[in-house]
Order: sequence, then structure tokens, then C-alpha cells
Amino acid sequence: MIKRKTIIGIVLVLALLSTVLSLQIFQNLFYKTTTGFFRPFINPIATSEKNTYSSKPLSEKTKDELIAELIQQKKTNDRQLARLELLNSVKNDKKRLEDLLKIRSIPGYKCIFAQIYLRDPASWYEHFSINQGSKMGIKPGCIVLSKISNTGKNNYNFAVVGRISKITPNSSQVETIIGQNCNLSVIIEDAQAAGILKGGRINNASPSIKIAYLPLSKNYKTKAAVLTSGLCRESEKTKCTPTYHSTPSGLFIGNILGRVKIVNNLNAEANVTPAVDFDALKYVIVLIPENNTIRTTE
Repeated sequence: MIKRKTIIGIVLVLALLSTVLSLQIFQNLFYKTTTGFFRPFINPIATSEKNTYSSKPLSEKTKDELIAELIQQKKTNDRQLARLELLNSVKNDKKRLEDLLKIRSIPGYKCIFAQIYLRDPASWYEHFSINQGSKMGIKPGCIVLSKISNTGKNNYNFAVVGRISKITPNSSQVETIIGQNCNLSVIIEDAQAAGILKGGRINNASPSIKIAYLPLSKNYKTKAAVLTSGLCRESEKTKCTPTYHSTPSGLFIGNILGRVKIVNNLNAEANVTPAVDFDALKYVIVLIPENNTIRTTE
């Protein structure tokens, strides 16, 4: 027969073992639960600690440690620089769009904002493509404008870039005023003399445009403002009359460059410095005539 004291001792030992095992199980369960809950808060701290440099004094660091820290610092700087450049790009684009929104209302026309998406370096100044087309109502002959930064004494905030020459449903090609196929009827503001814009040329990366068929009887001033007259002549792409025209009057183009030249004692010609910075173009505005003010030929 087992003595009573022995039985009590065995029971106490079993109870103690049961208590220890229960505590161990509870501890493991508590650890897993709390670790899972606090992991999102603990991990960033642990990660940041891994990325921190050694706290040893500089004199005690080895050459390899210094090189590793330098490489890590360069990677950090490159990431910060990339973020800064992205933010500056977004900021500049936002500023350009805000500037475009400041265009004054032009009666009979609505504005379509577009971005340049294709530009051939070989014909950089002559034409480019934009990301809006016939689905937005754009037609051949529509005038294209851009915000200008240096208004000078003219007090004009927008200037003519060119005309729409070709269209697809979702894109258009712009023939600039420097191209040979973008003829515009213009007027020199001070002299009230009308002429025809006949394309331009590039001298030392500085574009200039020629105005032909100016009258000889006018008094021309250097740097006089050149504006659209509101008339356009018939072409393969557009047919316009004084009543139905595709070009509003009073749109700024540029300023007279140098002296006006007499041609064959019949008329005069002048060079114009365009107001648009063609190297910095990114966004443009297309003026779409309302009420079918453009008549196209088949």
C-alpha cells in the first residue's frame, strides 16, 4: 500500500508540472499575439536601425566600413535627388497649365488644351504633333497658341505658334509659323500695314519670320508688334472669306526685327522675331471656331 504522504506528494508534483506547462503555453501564445499586433510598428523601427550607420567613432572605423557608409549615403542622396526632380517637374507642369488657363475669352472660339507628344529633331522648328484630334472638334486650319514668358512692352500673354495641318481622331500635326506652309495674313500694329507671313529661317538657333507684300507708303518702326489681321487666304486645307475665317484678329505673333526692306520698288518685306520660345514648347492651346466658322474643301 502506498502511503498517504506519497500520494499527496505525487499529486503536488503533477499539479506543479501542469502549472508550468500552462504558463509556458500561455507565454508562447501571448508572445505570438503581441508580436503580430505590434509588428507594423516594430518593423519600421528595426528597418531604420539596420540602415543607420555604425555608432563607432570615425577613427575606429575600418576602410571597408567607411566605403560602405559612403556608398549607402550616395544611394540615399540619389533617391532624394530623384524625388526632388520629380516634384519640380510636377510643379513646373502645374504652373504651365495654370498659365494656359489665364487665356482671355475669344468670341466665337473655344479653347482646347493639348500637349506636344512627338517632335522630330530634324524639323524641330517647323512642325510637331499634339495629343488632341478630330474627336475634340479640331480641324485643319485651326490656330495654335502658346503662353509666352517675356511679354516686354507688348502686354500680350499668348502668341501664335502655327496652324493645324493634319488630323487624326486622337492627334494633330501643327505647322508652325516658321514652316513654309503656314501663311497668315498679319498687320503691323503701329503702321496699320497688312502683309502675308511667309515662313521663316533659323540663324544661330534664333528663328525669324518674313512678312511679304507690305505697302511702301507706310512708316515702319523697329520692334513694332505684329498681329493677326483676322483674314486668311484660300488654300488646299481651308477656304476662308472675310465673314467665315479661321483666324481671330489681334493675336500676337512677334516684333519687327531690324529695318523694313523695299523689294523691286513695288512692296516691302520685314523680318519678325517670334514671341514664342519654340525650344521650350510643351503645352499649347488650339482655337476651335464655333458655328462652323471654318469651311473645309473635300
